[in-house]
Formats: sequence, structure tokens, C-alpha cells
Amino acid sequence: MQNVYLSLILISGKYLSLLEVMLLMKTKLELAREIINDVDAKMIELFIKRMEAAKMVAEYKSDNNLPILDQKRENLLKEKNLKILNNKELEEYYLTFIEGMLTASKDYQKDLIK
Repeated sequence: MQNVYLSLILISGKYLSLLEVMLLMKTKLELAREIINDVDAKMIELFIKRMEAAKMVAEYKSDNNLPILDQKRENLLKEKNLKILNNKELEEYYLTFIEGMLTASKDYQKDLIK
């Protein structure tokens, strides 16, 4: 019979087998995914509220013959939100996120005004 050696890893003063480490990692992964699922559900609720507000904006712009794009407003929004974010590491990713949100909002407004 062949001997099987498991690597031992020292964590908090205790040696853990590779299997134990893998189980801990899976648990950590599952926890992270649960957090992401919870955040996603909350974001969906907020997305719906934001799009309802975008519909109100579209109605106002349509009634007052205003263009959908308000570049000054978008620039101010990004600037304000980056200050709130206050995290250089995440700025690039936040800008990608907000650009997608703004595009969805403008596209929705365009569809409503047709």
C-alpha cells in the first residue's frame, strides 16, 4: 500500500491538512457568495427605484423639450460619488459601474419618449 502524505499548513498555531484548508476555503467562498447574493438582491431593489426616477425624468424632459443627455449633470454625479467612494483602488471599477447605470437610464428614457 502506498503512503499518502498530506501537506500541513500552520494556521493560528494549529497545523491543518490540505483537505481542512480546502474545506475552510470553500466555506469562505460560500460566505462571500452569500454576501454577493444579498448585495445583488438589494441592488435590484435600488435599480428599480432608480429606473422609476429615470422615468419621471424622461416625462419631465419630454414635457419641456429637453435632451436626454445632460453631460454636466453626469459629470457632477460622478465627481460627487467618487468623493463619497473615497477609494482610489476602486475608482476605475466604480466608473465602469456608473457608466453602465447611466447608459441604461438614458436608453430607458429614450425608449419612453419615442
